[in-house]
Amino acid sequence: MNIIKFKNFNESLQNINSDIEKLTRWIREYRDKSGSKGFVIGISGGVDSSAICGLVVNSVGKENVLGVLLPSIVGYKDDVDDGKRVAEHFGIKYVIRPIRNTVKTIIDEHDGDLSDLALSNKQARIRMTLLRMYAEINNYLVIGTTNLSEDMTGYFTKAGDGGHGVDLEPLANYYKSEVKEIAKFFNLPMDLVNRTPSAGLIDGITDEDELGFTYDDFENYWNWKIEKNGNCPVTQNIVYKIESLYNKTEHKRNLPPTYKR
Repeated sequence: MNIIKFKNFNESLQNINSDIEKLTRWIREYRDKSGSKGFVIGISGGVDSSAICGLVVNSVGKENVLGVLLPSIVGYKDDVDDGKRVAEHFGIKYVIRPIRNTVKTIIDEHDGDLSDLALSNKQARIRMTLLRMYAEINNYLVIGTTNLSEDMTGYFTKAGDGGHGVDLEPLANYYKSEVKEIAKFFNLPMDLVNRTPSAGLIDGITDEDELGFTYDDFENYWNWKIEKNGNCPVTQNIVYKIESLYNKTEHKRNLPPTYKR
């Protein structure tokens, strides 16, 4: 996983045009170096994939980007309708490939005996299997949509929507608030910019429900941790949750360890 790094996260809000120029150049150079033609992106209508869509179109042109809408067993209509709006906003070609029948087959084969975690991760991996298939068909790369909050807390699926499942992660060093600013730069409708973040894998569950804290909580704490300025802006309970997730998910951010002979 390749991540672009900036020295000061706060600078990106003040210099959004500069950041977008750096990001689009980095994406284009990575594409050129790989020998690929363009990018496949999983589009849900959420702000992360929408911002990434704008960046890749800005970088390599809309004719070299394929959006894949992968509605799961929940949230079907919203994911499809909003995903189509994003694809049409940027003028990219797209396909709709529901995964619910595949998921239902797996559930039936296991007599429905799957935990919420196992079911969520299975859906994320099915999605990635389809994204990689379309990438190989078109000689494209799969571009990731993970933001900083998700990367540092391990809020992604290994071999799924992150954790070496994708080829590059342009926004893994950007807070959710910064991703929203990038989406605004590309004139995304505000209801999509402010759409409640959800992976769409468990009915009625949002990202913040699963994390146990808000994206703002994470941003406030992580900024404080980096700058060490003043008192901690969040409660000790939130600190414990963030640090616990960070420590427990370190394995997701690294290559698998190898035994040294």
